[in-house]
Amino acid sequence: MATPLDPRQIARIESVHRGFLYQHLYAVGCLLLAGPRGVRSVTVEMDEDVELKLDEGNCLYIQIKTRTSPLVLSDITSALDRFEQIRLEHQEGRRLGEPSFVVIVNVAPGPELMARINAGELSPDVLLLWPGVMTTSYACLPPAWPHVADAIAWCAEQARVLPMAMLEPETLVWKLAGRVLLAATGQSPGHSFNITDLHALFEQLVVQLQQFPVPPENYRPIEDEPMLDGGGRVRILSGFSGAGKTAWAAQAAAHLGSECAYYDVGDVPGPAIASSLVRELAAQWAAPTAGGLRQVLLPGASGIEALRALDRFLGENAIQALVVLDNAHRVPASDMRMLIEATLHLRFVLLAQPSGSIAELEATVGLQQEMLSGWGLDQAAAEVQLQGARASTADLGRLLALTGGLPLYVRTAVQFSTSQYDGDVAAMCSAVEAHTNLIDTAQELILIRSFDALPAPVRDCVAALSLSDVPLSEVEAASLVKATFGIEVTGFAAAVRQLRPLGVVRVYGAQRLQIHDAYRVLGLRRFAEIPAPQARAGRKALKDLILESFGMSRDHSRFPLFIRTLVELGDLKTLIDIATEEWFHELGISCGIWEALEAAISDEHIAAEQRFYALDGLVFAEMKSGNPDKLERWLQTMEALINNDGLGHHEKLVFLLKRMMFESSRGNEAAMVQVMERAKALALDKPEHQRILRYNFACALFSLGRHTEAESISRELVKEYFDVLGLTPQSIFGLSNRKIAEKLQPTPSLHDDLKHLADALDIVARTANAQGRDSGFARIHAAKFYGLAGALNSFVKINQDLVDEFIGRSDYIGARQVIEEHLLPAVIEYKMLDRIISVRSQYAVVLGYCGEYDAADAELARLDSFRPGLMSHQIAEIENQRGLVTQLRRLKVRPGMVNITPAYLPRRMKVARNAPCFCGSGQKYKRCHGRDS
Repeated sequence: MATPLDPRQIARIESVHRGFLYQHLYAVGCLLLAGPRGVRSVTVEMDEDVELKLDEGNCLYIQIKTRTSPLVLSDITSALDRFEQIRLEHQEGRRLGEPSFVVIVNVAPGPELMARINAGELSPDVLLLWPGVMTTSYACLPPAWPHVADAIAWCAEQARVLPMAMLEPETLVWKLAGRVLLAATGQSPGHSFNITDLHALFEQLVVQLQQFPVPPENYRPIEDEPMLDGGGRVRILSGFSGAGKTAWAAQAAAHLGSECAYYDVGDVPGPAIASSLVRELAAQWAAPTAGGLRQVLLPGASGIEALRALDRFLGENAIQALVVLDNAHRVPASDMRMLIEATLHLRFVLLAQPSGSIAELEATVGLQQEMLSGWGLDQAAAEVQLQGARASTADLGRLLALTGGLPLYVRTAVQFSTSQYDGDVAAMCSAVEAHTNLIDTAQELILIRSFDALPAPVRDCVAALSLSDVPLSEVEAASLVKATFGIEVTGFAAAVRQLRPLGVVRVYGAQRLQIHDAYRVLGLRRFAEIPAPQARAGRKALKDLILESFGMSRDHSRFPLFIRTLVELGDLKTLIDIATEEWFHELGISCGIWEALEAAISDEHIAAEQRFYALDGLVFAEMKSGNPDKLERWLQTMEALINNDGLGHHEKLVFLLKRMMFESSRGNEAAMVQVMERAKALALDKPEHQRILRYNFACALFSLGRHTEAESISRELVKEYFDVLGLTPQSIFGLSNRKIAEKLQPTPSLHDDLKHLADALDIVARTANAQGRDSGFARIHAAKFYGLAGALNSFVKINQDLVDEFIGRSDYIGARQVIEEHLLPAVIEYKMLDRIISVRSQYAVVLGYCGEYDAADAELARLDSFRPGLMSHQIAEIENQRGLVTQLRRLKVRPGMVNITPAYLPRRMKVARNAPCFCGSGQKYKRCHGRDS
């Protein structure tokens, strides 16, 4: 989901819609109680939110309020004034009957208002109801509910006793809520529901919805789920079998306020569809009036003529009618086009699988398919948890890649993991990826028939293109197919033309194409069957074209594919070269590289220098995760290679810097200082080398707690790197990254210099905090330069630290902007699955500081679905954040309150109990945050 431009505006909008939904559900509750409770009519959005006319001629005016804090008198003052005006209308005879007034509110009154109520200061004909307060005066009134969820549950229970055995209560509730919303707009038949019409209203809803298949019990929304009644008059929603098209339509129809019908055209002959469709639709939309039926079902009229008559009837009666046609791909395009062209008012949603007939319909009617996306990470995690399986966030990413995220394929793949792999989703993914699974998955069984029906050269094209899980340009794709199978450009183009209408190939802008994830399993299975030399030629061609593309742009999305291809080719030299580069470690890519390097270091047939640098890459990566046993062993092996195989000056310095950092991480200051002196003696007297050496000294000193020295070194480095880049802190103040990039001086090592400046700024920030001081702009500038350098891991880490620092400054809105505008988009765009749990749990805390406790709890609840595959420290982090949100709720923390917890902020003097509270509430400290002290 895209990050909103103004999160505060989104919060305000959500609050407004929450209030309206509560109001609409209260009106639904009144409708459900109206029949046996002496109500003649229910009116919405006239003088009051809801108005009830009772059998004895009296009127009940209901004002509905939703609040997040206790109700105060000012909240209802305008309603009481309006009640007085309505009361006068009745007294002077302009309205009939005796009026009574009710205020429904989802929270209890505050102390002052409660005192007024108890003192009888409200008019005797005004009743105030809040959760937990019941009245026997009006049996026609639903209770006041604390939350929207309680409203839905209560209405569903009332709907359950109605004579609708074939209709789910929740379905009726949502359908009625849609009708209330429509009535609130003043659309026909107006604002009021008469009691005599309720039976027909309920029966009409039964007729409509019983035709829709029942949605899955645990329906989960797909990514970027479209609106059922959005877009043009005719829409095509397409997806493979298993994409959840019918479930989506059935779920969406249950929440739709307008007329909606479902019709499966899959087994109906094309020419007979119009007449069959008219009979179904006329029974729903023309049946209430005999004249309407006569207009539509004319004797002797053809199906198309009857459809035109129905369409005219709908237009004349302003009926906004939508019909969902399922399995539309099984109808000839010409017959479907005839239905569309015969109507002007009837709206169609065609549910279809990608096919030649749908492609023809697109071309002849001028439509464009909307492809349904699959499930996202949250939905996949929830399914894994539901079935008792387990998967890390990285494994969930593999599961989605294997299945295309299509709900049926995800669900059955998880079932496959529980039945065949003891619930281990990672093991199941590995088996399917390696084609070692002994039983076909449901996905393979469903798709294999259509795949095997393709001509052999077309299947070969799919096999070659399945090597890439990122889009390739048309030229790249054609060259890959030719290098692997010898198919010329014309044959490749013909294959794409055949595959595209079937949805097997997706074509993006700028003529880029990619095999659909769901079909890649079959393509790679076919690729695995070709001779080894031919397969190697294909992988080498893929490696070469990716390398060539790197020369034109730094496309991070291609790096995982590149690494995986190198591992499959066994290209150890290139892998080792990459593993020693800083930028590579910033990308957070694995794809088998570490396993390949571990195998290399024990292979004595590989040159000592290569083994040394393989160890260097492994040590660099392991220092981030912290496994001292491995590090000690690997460092000893590096030293042995230097001593026994005569490695040079540079290798010695590389080893010493790694050893220095290792000793400092263990708190071994004497050993660290000794190694540091040896490194100083070996370092070349070049400014760029000396800066790198001093940065490592600063990091080591920081690890040992020598913060003043570390800060002094890092501040000097910051000044030098600013000079190298031709910048000053003042010259970049308030500038975007694009504007800063325009100011940069080109250097041979520009990206390294940007990264090193950010690293130095990070040390400045951390040393300042460690000494009890705020870091000023150090972290903000570091984040900018990490972004410019493309250092993704460091970019995420520094922004997480920046969020914490903003909270420490009591700038909770600023913290939210950092996490919503920079952090979340980065981890989502670059699929940093190992970071997403940490960032989202931190986001929940930020929401808590912003006073949005329910939203914070909801975010943490969504993360609970990931629990089966999380490491113990990740679970502990979520629980710690949950505890913090609970504490923030208890303290009623909100923007404007001062945070006194960060260690690096100046310690406050003890607050006198009768002094104003530091949080800005206006109360004395002893009555606010000093209550528990």
